[in-house]
Amino acid sequence: MKMPDQEKNIYIVESGSNENGSYIKYSNGKLKQMGKGSGDASVGNITIELPTAFSDTSGIVSITNIYTNYPSINYSASVDKTKLYVFARIPTTDGYGKLVDKEWNFQWTAEGYWK
Repeated sequence: MKMPDQEKNIYIVESGSNENGSYIKYSNGKLKQMGKGSGDASVGNITIELPTAFSDTSGIVSITNIYTNYPSINYSASVDKTKLYVFARIPTTDGYGKLVDKEWNFQWTAEGYWK
């Protein structure tokens, strides 16, 4: 399959990491950021500072659950230029009436543009 001209010469311009996660900047202006987060069931919403800023607010976010004692957590997320907002609907029991741990952990990926 032949790639369109604009995708032929895409390369990594910069990559890095800090306490908030890691990022990769591509020559076509795309930016991919990733990291891990956690929360407490008493607070189903958290805000994460991104490793580097997006140029606008049109990013796409993906959340993946990391092992917890919760049978299912429903996530939704949004991103602005510098922050990731994660909203979690957390069950309080395991489906059999047994209370579950309060901590929940996840991996996130956010994609958008740096220029």
